[in-house]
Amino acid sequence: MLDILVVLVLIGFFFIFKWAYELDKSYKWFNSLKPGDMIMVEIFSNYCECFVEEMVTNEPNGKYIEAELSTDMKKECENCRKANNTCLYNVNLFHRSLVNKLPE
Repeated sequence: MLDILVVLVLIGFFFIFKWAYELDKSYKWFNSLKPGDMIMVEIFSNYCECFVEEMVTNEPNGKYIEAELSTDMKKECENCRKANNTCLYNVNLFHRSLVNKLPE
């Protein structure tokens, strides 16, 4: 009985590690981002959710990347913020799950 339990635990660990490896592999494009590259990020708060284009300012650090809004986008987000005080757009650090490639 103990042998079966050990085998099941090992199989479980195998699938967890395989899933983590595949997830990291799917974010390979994320790890190759360089300063100056344009990305699409998701910004959201209580009553606001939008995707905006930002420019990468630093290379990815693990699962996070630093990026900033262009001046035009800041003005657009400021107008949105005036209409809805809960929108936060002065965010510079993004988790890789909030970053997307720009549509081509």
